[in-house]
Amino acid sequence: MSEQIVKQSAALCGQGKFQEAIQLIEANLSLFDEITRLPALLHGYYAAQEANDMSKAKSFAMLIAIEDPNVPL
Repeated sequence: MSEQIVKQSAALCGQGKFQEAIQLIEANLSLFDEITRLPALLHGYYAAQEANDMSKAKSFAMLIAIEDPNVPL
């Protein structure tokens, strides 16, 4: 199910609906497991950057750093 959320978020980004993609990821953070959490956070980060929402991008970056401090952003 969590993989579907990431795919749905990617589809929203493809349509230019970056804020909707961000909201989808944020609303479902608790559903991601250790395999899908980091890709979901990265996707949220990139969507926030595309939307020029630096506040959200920073929030995602902080969560990503907690998950894996070695991920370059």
